[in-house]
Amino acid sequence: MRQINGRHIVFPTFEISCVASAPDGGLCFGSEDGRLRFTKIDGPAGARDVTAVESGEAINGIAFSDNIMVVSTRQEIVVCKDYKDPVPTKLDRGAFGLIQTMHRRVVAGLGKSGIFMMQSSSEGGAGFSQVIEREPHIYQISAAGGFHGEDWIICAARRNGIVSLVVNKEEIRPVAGMAFREKGRYSDVIDVAPLTSVNYPHAAIGIGKDCEFHFVRDSFSPLPPNGIFERHSFSFPPVKGTAYRLFACGDDVLVLTGTNLVRLIGLAKEMLSHPADAYQIKAGVIKLDAVDASILYDRWLMIVCTDGVSMFDLRKLLKSEENQYQHIGALDISEAWGEPVQFEEEQVNVDS
Repeated sequence: MRQINGRHIVFPTFEISCVASAPDGGLCFGSEDGRLRFTKIDGPAGARDVTAVESGEAINGIAFSDNIMVVSTRQEIVVCKDYKDPVPTKLDRGAFGLIQTMHRRVVAGLGKSGIFMMQSSSEGGAGFSQVIEREPHIYQISAAGGFHGEDWIICAARRNGIVSLVVNKEEIRPVAGMAFREKGRYSDVIDVAPLTSVNYPHAAIGIGKDCEFHFVRDSFSPLPPNGIFERHSFSFPPVKGTAYRLFACGDDVLVLTGTNLVRLIGLAKEMLSHPADAYQIKAGVIKLDAVDASILYDRWLMIVCTDGVSMFDLRKLLKSEENQYQHIGALDISEAWGEPVQFEEEQVNVDS
């Protein structure tokens, strides 16, 4: 059993629904009633509240492009040209979270309506475009790099599997898509993460709602001549229940379910090192009641729980005997967030 210190953030009269990085290097929390709270990274002193969603819907995504702020709920997307003095423009399309890409575009999955994309205009304002009826059911999305002004996006597309897109200032272009059919049914893929290596720059891992994993060695290649993608599906006994989020962190893969944070130690390295249908690794399991998670500044794992946000330092959470994670981030948080909370991580050996 390993002891891991974290922080648990709770605000009186502000029920946290999500959290994101802010343009000033701080944190931006979303609430269950449509408000935002801006704080510093090292504590709540000087917090500033803003009403972002006038309908009072729960906020499920926050992202910024320069000073432009985009906020999403399951019912609408709100765009503000200046987050410091927000005057909202509303789009009546619900979204499943927001991401910022390498080229500072804001992108979101709109379910069956396709993709939302917003980028700063040359005049300093906000322009956005939509793709409707061109894509399958787009759920969570992840940025997978980019090149020459284009952003590469991989999408969890529910029963349509994993879909890859290229986004530029003129269009959103589908590149490849692959569904995963196992035992006569299609897996319901709800999250996806890029796995990067020199040999496989476009590898990706997805996870189904039922906690089944799906690995693709090249998510941006059209269907190869033999009609078969290099991919496979597998599962691990410690990852069970309903999956919510998936992250690739160095050599490891983190999975959030409704009851556990599971650290699959060395899984990313194993998948990228050799093709296999089975893996023997260790897993670390932390029990908590969670609903969402995000990684901020490549350093902080923020897990939205039923009673607040648990904040973990990835350097300590992912620390191995080789200390290969010591390069992550450069900031420390003070005790202004409260006394450290100890979480117990149970480590077990698992086979896929």
